[in-house]
Amino acid sequence: MRTVADLLVGELRAVDVVARLGGEEFGVLLPGSDQLDATAVAERLRMVIARCPVVHAGTTLLVTASIGVVSYPQHAQTRDHLLERADRALYQAKRTGRDRVCGQPCTSTTDAPDQEGHVGLRNP
Repeated sequence: MRTVADLLVGELRAVDVVARLGGEEFGVLLPGSDQLDATAVAERLRMVIARCPVVHAGTTLLVTASIGVVSYPQHAQTRDHLLERADRALYQAKRTGRDRVCGQPCTSTTDAPDQEGHVGLRNP
């Protein structure tokens, strides 16, 4: 995980934030980036990770990344809802073949709750 974290930090701007969310999941905040920019960065990160073999316990591993991309405030207006939407996009990437970037379509958000009771979320 350290190798992947180092790759992420090395590819991002000084204002960007990388955090390990748990297990094998990382979160990346890209201040000032819109959905299109964030998706381009995610694709670049995916390719950098795929090109860098990781050596663990004497074994060389090829690592891939499945990445979910969401934007504030287009997809949600709270941290928890953004993480939920990013998680949905991540699992969409995993379900559709792994080693890919999936984003949420930009939708207008309102203060009205959706069918699950979430404010600012719309099912893709």
